[in-house]
Parts: sequence; structure tokens; C-alpha cells
Amino acid sequence: MDARTFWLGWRRDIVRLVVLCLVAASVALLINHARSRARRRLADMVPGGALDGLAHDLKGLANDPDLRPRRTAKPWMYHAALPAGHALWVRGLRGAITVEPARGDSVEVTAVKTYGASDPEVVTLATAPGTNGVVVCALWGADGHCSSADDYRQGNAQDNDVAVAFTVRVPHGVRIDASTVTGAVQVRGASAPVVAQTVDGAVSVETTAGPVDAHTVNGSVTAVVRGFAGPGAVKLGTVNGSVTVDLPTPLDAQIEANTMNGSVDSDFPLKTTDKFVIRHATGTVGAGGRKIELHAINGSVRVKAISTSHPVPPSPPSPPAAPRPPKGA
Repeated sequence: MDARTFWLGWRRDIVRLVVLCLVAASVALLINHARSRARRRLADMVPGGALDGLAHDLKGLANDPDLRPRRTAKPWMYHAALPAGHALWVRGLRGAITVEPARGDSVEVTAVKTYGASDPEVVTLATAPGTNGVVVCALWGADGHCSSADDYRQGNAQDNDVAVAFTVRVPHGVRIDASTVTGAVQVRGASAPVVAQTVDGAVSVETTAGPVDAHTVNGSVTAVVRGFAGPGAVKLGTVNGSVTVDLPTPLDAQIEANTMNGSVDSDFPLKTTDKFVIRHATGTVGAGGRKIELHAINGSVRVKAISTSHPVPPSPPSPPAAPRPPKGA
């Protein structure tokens, strides 16, 4: 059979095969483009440097220290006067961070080490002055460093099972910036802008005076923003988990919500479009202005409206504070 006869007999099948190959190649390019966009969104969501050295630092978790018997070391405590408008930064690596309102005008920090086979004395607690505030850090080993909020190096936690849980009480009007790598971050009863970040754990924030910047990689993010203290965007994001935000009404903002594997549900009017594998929702509320950016990859996004026509209920009172040791004890 010559080439002409072959072409005449098989041309329809050949053309169909070529078309299918072109379609498959186009789909592959679209998927790669969507994945690249997702990676860029992840890079935007996770704070700069949060993942630096993470794989190395978490090698010490390979033996699953949570399965070992844990002991508790003597609590470390710090207190100092901190006026409204100032900031408190808390930096950790392994362990939860809980922030709640203080009764007076002093910040109170309690750090509790738990450990299995490792020496808890290897992990130290330190404080440093920040710009209009104070920084509190947990340091693993001699190579840890803490001189400011932007100059924190947690040290080497490899083969070290010590965890540090922070409980922090902040005065009214003090800004909060809390971050860890493994552990949940919870901020309740805040009265100033909040930044809360982790890699492996849930993030929960409540404040009467936003904005809020809250991110994680593995866990859900929830934020209740009852009002705003100044300009700035609300930014919430996660990879594996849902994003839920409660916003005050009336509201002037531009809302943008994105997810790859989940739904977008909003009490505010948003226009939803599906861009191949990304569900994208946007809308201008009131006069617009402030940006509300909500991003999830494996989870849904929920936007709720809360009324501010009634007084905000007071936060539950904190339990009585323990006797204060000397400053920096």
C-alpha cells in the first residue's frame, strides 16, 4: 500500500489523533499554569522566611516526640509595662501561642517547656526591645538569636524534643504579632491589629480593632474582626484547611476570595467565577477601599457579616495572675 492509499484510508483517524494530542497538551499547560498560580499564592500567603530551614528544623520530629512521656519544666515568666499603641512580638518554633487580654497596663508572658528525652535547659527564653514594643523569643541551642522582631533565628531543633507553649496577656490597645512553626496560634479579646502565623496548626483571632493578617499551611484560619483601628488589608490564608472571617457592618471594602478545592460562601454580595481549577469571588462592599484577601487551596472560604449596632460583649475575664517574679526572671 502506497502513501496516498494509506492517507486516504486513515486520514480521519490520524486527524482525530492529532487533535486529541493537541487537546491533551493544552490541558497539561493549563494545569501547570494553575499550579504555578497556586504556588505564587502560597508564597504570598506564607510570611517571608517562615519556611526557611523548616525541613531541617523539623527533622527532630521524626521520632514523633508526642508519643513519648512528656515532662514539664518550671515556667518562665516576664512582665513589663507596655502602653497602648505599642507592640508585642512572640517568636517560637515548636509549641502553641495563646494571647488574651490583661487586666492592667503590663504585658505578662508565661512560657512552659515540655520535653521527653531532651534537656530543657538547651532551650532558652529571651527578650529584646522592638520598635515601640518588646520581642519575646524561644531559642533552641547556642545558635539561636533574637535582637528584634525581624532578626530572629530560632536555632537548631534537630534531635531536640523540647516544646515551648506561650500564654500571653496584653494590655488594651497593644498590637500583637505572634508566630511559631508547629503549634496553634490563638488570639482572643484583642483590641488592636493582629498578625498571627504558623505552619502546622490552626490560627484563630478575635479583635475589636483590626486589621488582621493570619496565615498557616496545615490548619484552618478563623478571624472575628469587630472593627478597625486604622488602614490596612485583612489577609487570611491556608493551604490545607478552611478560611472563615466575620466582618463588621456597615463595611467599606473590596473582597477577594479564592480556593482551588472548596466553595466560597459570603453574606456580602460577591461575583463568583470558576477559572479552570480556581474558584474566584470578588465584590465591592459599600464605598470599597480596604482590601479583604482570603485564600485557601484545600478548603472552603466563608465570609460572615456581624452587626455592630449593639455593644461588643466584654471578653471573659482572665484568671487571676500568678505572683510576679522580678523582671526578666
